[in-house]
Amino acid sequence: MRYLLPALAAVALVAGCKGKAPEAAPTEVAVVPTETAAPMPAVASNARGTLKFAGTYSQTGADGKATTLALTADDKYTWTGADGKAVSGTFSWYKDGSTILLDAAGGKATYAIADGAVYKIANKDAPRTGFTAYQMWARTAQ
Repeated sequence: MRYLLPALAAVALVAGCKGKAPEAAPTEVAVVPTETAAPMPAVASNARGTLKFAGTYSQTGADGKATTLALTADDKYTWTGADGKAVSGTFSWYKDGSTILLDAAGGKATYAIADGAVYKIANKDAPRTGFTAYQMWARTAQ
């Protein structure tokens, strides 16, 4: 009896639906446009000799505060944190001419240079493709 009641209820439900026409399937499907991410600038081959890399690059954090890295043509930099504290020093180029290393004052951070952007990378041997927006610092001033 315990199992008979649910079975009878299911049969009654199916019988009650008999004779009703099925609802028509929608003929149009709503298409919602999606944003496509802008392509990330490629790291230049020998950026030191082919690009005007000098300028200020910034990255905005999740909190809306920007961190900036200003590079000069004479291999100097100023790194300004989101808290407004600035550190200045010099950077050196790796042999590839597209990767720089900040001195100890800049935490020996490594960046790959692209046209209009720099990418913070783990080290000089890190891949130069597949960058994410998190790694990109966009040029804000020349």
